[in-house]
Amino acid sequence: MNTKILGSIILLVVGLTIYAPPALAQAEQASGQQIQSVNPDDDILCLPGIYRHAMGNCSIAGPATYRTKMAEYGIDLPLSPLPITNPDFSLTYTDVYYGQVRTENAPVYPSIEAALKADRKQAIRRIDSPFSYISYTEEAVVEGKRFYMVEPGGWMTANDVIRIGAVPLFQGVTFTRTPNHSLGWVLSYLSNGPVETKATPGNQIDDYTGHILQNREII
Repeated sequence: MNTKILGSIILLVVGLTIYAPPALAQAEQASGQQIQSVNPDDDILCLPGIYRHAMGNCSIAGPATYRTKMAEYGIDLPLSPLPITNPDFSLTYTDVYYGQVRTENAPVYPSIEAALKADRKQAIRRIDSPFSYISYTEEAVVEGKRFYMVEPGGWMTANDVIRIGAVPLFQGVTFTRTPNHSLGWVLSYLSNGPVETKATPGNQIDDYTGHILQNREII
């Protein structure tokens, strides 16, 4: 090989070895320290996912930690849609009405006439449960008094029954297959309104999250 060419190659290699980019050299001079190169495998977060075993090329931190922890409770995020459909709304209609028995040993009479006389000796049976409800499909008003037919040939007076208003139109859901996780409905009996979630159970810690769930919302 030509001596001049060989010398040029040696000088080029040496020049590349000792050359430092101006920005890097200036940073080293300003800090007084040599900047260390970063190992590509250090401080690299694993992609958000569920990791049952330790990973050698990334750190299971951040979203990966949260998803893996939730998976231990059987919750995979994001949650898959529930396999449900809403039933026909017309199914909420019913021609049956309800009432609560408020009189102890309330009599059931064999006819409206017997109920009108309030002759307890003619009662075909009595409802003696302290917490009972009846259903009825017919009612009648005779001489200003109201009566309910609670069974074929069985009548009760309005004095013995607290009539319950309209049946709530709340519906359940229809499953197209077995869901992968449990579910339920929010039932706020006290306020009948929205409910705010907490970070911990109980009332000892005031740690409400600001996340609102509506009454009867599926969770």
